[in-house]
Amino acid sequence: MAYITVNTSSSLSLSAAIFRVTSAIMESVSHFFAYQNTVNELESLDDRLLADMGLTRYDIPRAARGEVNKMFS
Repeated sequence: MAYITVNTSSSLSLSAAIFRVTSAIMESVSHFFAYQNTVNELESLDDRLLADMGLTRYDIPRAARGEVNKMFS
């Protein structure tokens, strides 16, 4: 005969750990999509508009990262 003993504190710890991991993954995905959206919007602008904002095409990834970091901090 087999018996199963459930320790509620470790069950809660496991579910809390799963929740934290899931939350971290969802936050990372959210950051990625916000970054991609920002990059796509900046890449759709012509060089003159980028220059008006003080950017070149080379600066787009850095600028996008900076904006996403501001949004989520």
